[in-house]
Amino acid sequence: MASHSEEIRVKYTKDYYLNVCGGDELPAFDSKCRLPLRMAQLFGMAHVKACDQVLDLGCGRGELVCEAAALGCEATGVDYSAAAIELARKKVAGTPWEKRCQFHHASISQNIFGEGQFDVIFALDVFEHIHRDELRQLLSIVKRRLKRGGRFVFHTSPNRYYYSTAYRCVWALARLLGKTNLRQNSRCSYENEMHIGERTRRELELLFREADLECDISLFGLERILHTIQQSGLGPTVRHRLAHWACHPRLRNCTNSDIIGLASHDLCELNELFTIKPRQ
Repeated sequence: MASHSEEIRVKYTKDYYLNVCGGDELPAFDSKCRLPLRMAQLFGMAHVKACDQVLDLGCGRGELVCEAAALGCEATGVDYSAAAIELARKKVAGTPWEKRCQFHHASISQNIFGEGQFDVIFALDVFEHIHRDELRQLLSIVKRRLKRGGRFVFHTSPNRYYYSTAYRCVWALARLLGKTNLRQNSRCSYENEMHIGERTRRELELLFREADLECDISLFGLERILHTIQQSGLGPTVRHRLAHWACHPRLRNCTNSDIIGLASHDLCELNELFTIKPRQ
């Protein structure tokens, strides 16, 4: 597995952004198209206002930048993939808000923004694609670039415990009982190659504390393990018991597949924000 995101940069191709990464089920270049549901929920958490300065780290095809600019924001997207930036610029070309959008082909280590410049910073499905030291660097950038009272919204998937514990337990039980419906490695090829930094909730809490950022982190996504249980080939009684186990509150650090969070400079600012959390 790669030890730095630069080692896998070439894998982020136009084909990847159009056919593999999240949101590919919607037209890439339809500027009037609504955000995918999950992305829309995350956008809603930030309470973006028309006067905000918005930054999207790892902007991909530019959906969030386009959405923010359409609201009246000055919006900036950054991605180290040339293919992503090309697609993002194509998405906003010719729209009424094109002049409010900026896209930079750059890595997170490049110092291209001012101190306290942004009201809202997003990093959606970025953490799992970077090494731990790169994540430290990203959080340091967020700390410096976020205005006082600003908010940082992030999402990462999968929660590392989902594969290492929850899925593995279901697979092991199915194998023990002679069922072969599940693969030992359920990851798709791009996850095997590109997910060099999957995290747990606890790991993220420690990294945010180290960066001196207050954060509220939640987990969701039980449907993924429930689908795995349903497809396992196990009998209905065993499936029912496993599903009951997966939904137990004390086990959701392992059985939830997604991690979502909101961060700010201090706890008072964080407590003032109304967080829309996805349904469990």
